[in-house]
Amino acid sequence: MTHPTYTQQALSRYNLPRLKRIAAERGVTPTGDRRATQTWVNAIITHQSTKLQKVDNQAAAQAELDDYITNQNDICKF
Repeated sequence: MTHPTYTQQALSRYNLPRLKRIAAERGVTPTGDRRATQTWVNAIITHQSTKLQKVDNQAAAQAELDDYITNQNDICKF
């Protein structure tokens, strides 16, 4: 399931119950004081950035594989 990406500024506007719901939807569990709004904001932002990094890595790996396949096809033509 794809979730919307939130900015830190947008998350800072939400109340604690809303932040907890957003975190629960993503499987995020913060470390630190769970009574503090900023703890939840930081946990959600960190989770989002790690997910984006994984997507970037997957895209780079796919591009590398595509290049390899193209090069192999060029070599086999000779």
